Amino acid sequence: ANEYHRVVSFEHLNTVLTTLLFSFTHLSRIPLPLTLEEFERGQLFTMTSISKEERSNIVILENTTFSNEKGEGTFSHKTLKLHRNFPDWVTRLLPASALEIEEKSWNMFPYTKTIYFIKTRWKSVYFKITVTTIHQNDAGTSENIHNLNTRDLDRRVVEFIDIANDSPSQWADMKEIPATFSFKRENEAENRGPLRSDWIETTKPMMCAYKLVELDFRLPGNFMEAKATQFAREVIRGTFLRTHAQTYCWMNQWYDLSLEDIKKSDDALCQSISKTQDGKKSKERGRKKLFSGLRSKL
Repeated sequence: ANEYHRVVSFEHLNTVLTTLLFSFTHLSRIPLPLTLEEFERGQLFTMTSISKEERSNIVILENTTFSNEKGEGTFSHKTLKLHRNFPDWVTRLLPASALEIEEKSWNMFPYTKTIYFIKTRWKSVYFKITVTTIHQNDAGTSENIHNLNTRDLDRRVVEFIDIANDSPSQWADMKEIPATFSFKRENEAENRGPLRSDWIETTKPMMCAYKLVELDFRLPGNFMEAKATQFAREVIRGTFLRTHAQTYCWMNQWYDLSLEDIKKSDDALCQSISKTQDGKKSKERGRKKLFSGLRSKL
C-alpha cells in the first residue's frame, strides 16, 4: 500500500509540475552610434571573436544558408556548454544535461531570430528563450516594430539599454568602455565618441536593435518562478549590454574589414571547430573499439 501511494503521489506531482508553465515578454531597445551597414559588420565580428574565446564550449551541429519568401540568410544550430555561467542554485537544482543550451539562429539582417532551448528527461524542467531582433535606423522611437497584438503589447515590458550610461560590473575587464571610447578618422564624418550623457538625442548616425525576448519556462515548483525570471532577465540584459558595447568599442578592429572578409573568418572558425569535434569523435570511436576488442579476449 505504501509503495502504491508513493507511485501515485509521484505521478500526481509530475502532472502538477508540468502545468506550471511561466512566461514573460520583454523588449530591449539598444541604440548605437552606427549605421546599419556598420553594425552588421561589427556585430558579426564581435560574435566571431567571442566564439573564438568560447570554442571549447561550442558544438556546431549545422551551419548553412537558406532562402525563403523574405530573401536569403544563414542558419546555425549549436549546443552551448554554459555550466560555469549558471548560479549555484541552478546547478544544484538541475541535472547536468539541463545546463547545456541548444541554440538555433536564423540571420536575415536586419532581421534575426534566435531560439535557446533546454529540454531534459524531466517533464518538470523546460526552458525556452526566443529572441526576435529587428534593426532600424532610428534612436529607439518605433513603438511597435514587431507588430504585436493588443494582448502582447499589454504584457510586454520595455527597457532602453544605454551602452554609455549603464555601468555594469563586466566593464572591469574591458580595455575600452563606451563612455570614454573614441573612434577617429581623417574624414570627420566617420568619427565617433566619446559619448556624452545625452548622446542618444544628439549623436548621428544612429540605429537601434529592437530585441523582443519571449521566455517560457517550467521548473520544479512555482516557488522558483521569481528567482528564475530575475536570473533570466539579468543574464539577458547583461549579455545584450556587453555584446553591443563590445561591437562599438572594437570599431578599430573591424571598421576597415568588409562584410565578406568577416564572413570568411567566421566560416573558417566554424570549420575549425567542426574538425576538432570530428577528431574527438574519431578518438572516442577508436577507444571504444579498443575496449571492445580487449573485452572479447578476456
